[in-house]
Amino acid sequence: NESNGRDVRLAKSAANGQNNVDGVTVNNGFNLELERQIAYEFYFDLETTDIQKSQQELQEEVKKFGGYMLALDNNHLTLKVPKEKAMAFLENCKKSWNIANLNMTGTDMTDQIIDLEMRLKSQKKMQQRLQELLEKATKIEDILQIELKLNMIETEIEKTSALLLNSNKRVALVTFTIQLCRVAVSEREAIALNKFSFLRNFVNYNGGRKTYLESKFSLPEVFVPYTDNNYGSKKTFSAVSADDCLLTISCYEISDNSNLSFWQKLIEQALGVYHMCGDIKSTINNEVLEIQAITQKRGYDDNYYCASFIVDGFWGKDLYAIEFFGAKEAFDKHLEAVKNMVKNIEK
Repeated sequence: NESNGRDVRLAKSAANGQNNVDGVTVNNGFNLELERQIAYEFYFDLETTDIQKSQQELQEEVKKFGGYMLALDNNHLTLKVPKEKAMAFLENCKKSWNIANLNMTGTDMTDQIIDLEMRLKSQKKMQQRLQELLEKATKIEDILQIELKLNMIETEIEKTSALLLNSNKRVALVTFTIQLCRVAVSEREAIALNKFSFLRNFVNYNGGRKTYLESKFSLPEVFVPYTDNNYGSKKTFSAVSADDCLLTISCYEISDNSNLSFWQKLIEQALGVYHMCGDIKSTINNEVLEIQAITQKRGYDDNYYCASFIVDGFWGKDLYAIEFFGAKEAFDKHLEAVKNMVKNIEK
């Protein structure tokens, strides 16, 4: 309605720094002169390099303003902040993070609240009348009928009171719906995100949370994660670089009796048959199997590196295979970082 639209305009204008709109004074971003009961909601994207850290910081920050977190769903947070402190909280978010796509809506709750207050008042009057009739009743039949009606009206009072309380809370507390969006940490990662636009959607959907395999190692900064899958006893995780290198980590549940020498022969055979690898060189040092070769797995000549090792898993033994593919120039540039990742992996 017209008054609702006007109040929303007032709040938006105040958020943009205006103190007087249509001859009405606004304060803290909200209309204080008109006696309308408005439930306000803010929506925005918050850009961060570390989604988990920002989630924790937002939860701590909202408490400082007398608010609380209502819901957390992957990279979406729903926060409640007292109306008088809502604009201060928003300004604080703007100072701490980059805010994008800021929107605000307002729902006029005035008529609903007035209706509920009148309904509750009427119900309480009926309750009082029934209680008076109950005190005067002498017949069992009359007493039972009055008690039945009294129970019904008391139930209605509870429902109306709950609705009124909820409506008043919607007005008293401003809702902030925040989507956390991960941005690149480094220039190299930014290039990768821009080159492979689908990665940004994956990273945001994943909420910035490290998957099981990703949490086992420190991914070189040149690589950006883009897929994570579980196939029964096999788990895989993949990442890509801006210069078209592919890094894949796989974990397999294996027999407790197998060893790296057994897997060395099996992997070499598989590389020759399925990956069309040539010039295969493999060694076992410090319980790590390392293999280098030339492969056409991706349809063209790639340098290939694989590091495998066996660790104690939840159900038994697990075999990890870290595979790295890339054209020679890019491959040589990143190989050392991949090997360092293997050395530092959490075993």
